Amino acid sequence: MPSWVETKTEIIHFSMNQNNSGNGNFFWNTNLEELNTELDRILRNNYDKHFQIVGCVPLTTGVAHHHAEWKFQSNSEGSYGGAGYGYGWGLSNISGAIVFLQKVEQLSQDEFDRRSEERRLADRISSLKSELEELNNNLSSVVSTKKRLAWSQSARIEELPGLKTRYQIGGETFFLKKKAERYLADSQVSYEKSQQKENELLHRQTGLKDQLKRLESESNEKDV
Repeated sequence: MPSWVETKTEIIHFSMNQNNSGNGNFFWNTNLEELNTELDRILRNNYDKHFQIVGCVPLTTGVAHHHAEWKFQSNSEGSYGGAGYGYGWGLSNISGAIVFLQKVEQLSQDEFDRRSEERRLADRISSLKSELEELNNNLSSVVSTKKRLAWSQSARIEELPGLKTRYQIGGETFFLKKKAERYLADSQVSYEKSQQKENELLHRQTGLKDQLKRLESESNEKDV
């Protein structure tokens, strides 16, 4: 009989206890009581689900101190200033953990195949949703660029009055007409590229939505 394995993780945090020996020395200890409480909670919440803790990765928190003081001494012969004394220090202490849990079931081949197909569908749907979200973000950016350059489709170069000849186009001012013409031409090319990119993304968006709709329908049919 094939084995069906499920895993998941939980992140827990607990505090550090700071102690002072009274002579300027400090100590930081992991709060083991909170640690045990969190582990007990995880075991209790997952007992009926048949998950077991199979491993932990500790998470640490850094503590640091920058020490800088000056000593000054004097006696009957004279006085002198001392240089900075003491040392900076740092430490890393455990303040949390990533807890790995696992459940193993013995299944018939038919049930194993059924669950494998469900997982494949779920993974594909999740992948399509992520791809669609990224595409929508790109599409929004392209549309914004296209709107920003829309003026170039009907703009005309204007000669401004004044002692010096100046030319204005798209809110920009130039002293040479050739530069104004180049600016307009570049803006028009960028607009056309944005239009082309938008069409490509819209076509891709339609395809992804169709795929997603089909897979979600297939997944719902299996759940019935």
